[in-house]
Amino acid sequence: MILGVLSDTHDIGNHVVESIVDEFKRREVNIVIHCGDIEPVHYNAELFGHLPVVCALIEEQRYDRNFTFAPAGWHITKPNDRIVNLGPFKAYVGHKRSWDFLFGSEANFEKIIHQISMNHDGVRWMFAGHTHHQIYKQGTPSSFINPGAVQDGFDGHGFAIVNTDLKEVVFSRIPLVTSHNKPFTVGVISDTGNISQLDNRYWKKLLDEFVHRDVSVIIHGGNLWPGDIGREELSRFSVYYYPLASQDIPDNMPDNWNVISPEDPVVEIGNHRFFVQYDLGVDFFEQSEFQMSQSVRKLSKKYNHIDYVICGLIHDALFAEGQEVKIINPGDARNQRRFVTICLPRNELTFGFVKLT
Repeated sequence: MILGVLSDTHDIGNHVVESIVDEFKRREVNIVIHCGDIEPVHYNAELFGHLPVVCALIEEQRYDRNFTFAPAGWHITKPNDRIVNLGPFKAYVGHKRSWDFLFGSEANFEKIIHQISMNHDGVRWMFAGHTHHQIYKQGTPSSFINPGAVQDGFDGHGFAIVNTDLKEVVFSRIPLVTSHNKPFTVGVISDTGNISQLDNRYWKKLLDEFVHRDVSVIIHGGNLWPGDIGREELSRFSVYYYPLASQDIPDNMPDNWNVISPEDPVVEIGNHRFFVQYDLGVDFFEQSEFQMSQSVRKLSKKYNHIDYVICGLIHDALFAEGQEVKIINPGDARNQRRFVTICLPRNELTFGFVKLT
């Protein structure tokens, strides 16, 4: 099942919604998830191409006569009634749940997600909007997604695509301006550890994934076994890796490998600046999104303009979109085979994993 997720359309022009629906159809979306703040002008099946829609109403709309009846093929969720059965799994479709992450720590937010999963057995995906920026909090058994806002979002009209079979999540947008820069893709991994001893096919399968996605540059956020430096499977990429303090850097580094200095951990790739620090993942885990943004603001002040902050160490993947800086933890590659690709200049992120078979 492929889900197209959007939120906070407010009073945006119909042509913008139609553009996103066209993207949904191009990506073979089966069901649309709308996470709330929809206006009556958008509350019709034709605008959404007659695709099935699950739509969250906000508190003020519960008794609004404009929302008394659902359009054909739509399922409506309301406050205190946010669980919907999508066949093979259940989903939570709400609006303001992102608020709990904005002012509460990632650790506490994880507990909230877990509690909802326990209260409603079978919930595998949770969706909400409201804060107008994109969020991904991977978890077990449930993961949380805020697709960003269609109106007044960062860098364009945001949306997300979820492939529930592949457990792949894409964060994209209809950009406000068209860039004439040549597109390229950066692959991000972390915590590969001793994966070579556990799965001798891993690096070949990662190569296949990255070639399929047109990756040209790889950033390794930390915890790389020294024996994997210079692997043949990575010879076609420019590789940047962040060494742990306990690791010695080999004298004979391959030409396509670059060490990220902990003293100056900024990598510039195609006019985009990536700040890489492995153990920031632990710091962020104890912080709210608001606190994360404050931390990132300090980093931007020290290291001039930063576009992305890359970290690791924490098991599950994380994405928090700021107005200027995006935080990414790709998740554990050793145990979960997680990776992220970033397609630039569009800033489209794909969270995927290397298949075991």
